[in-house]
Amino acid sequence: MIVAASVVERGACVSLMPRYTVSRQYFPQLVLVPLRAPKLGRHIDILARPEAMERTAVQNVVRALHGVMAELIDAGALPAPIR
Repeated sequence: MIVAASVVERGACVSLMPRYTVSRQYFPQLVLVPLRAPKLGRHIDILARPEAMERTAVQNVVRALHGVMAELIDAGALPAPIR
């Protein structure tokens, strides 16, 4: 967070950061703008060699990730993925 806050403070970019992780004492020029009900999401990519995807352990992890995401979507905690 310190590196991101430093880069943002110098005006090189904008970042979405948790408000309590950045100390205004160390970054007095940083402009914090609170967001109301931001529409946030995550993309989880699985990077693996094709031969690794044939391994049972890797397949189990992929299935577990799909299961967790399906439960979160069903519970209304996440929007349905865009395909």
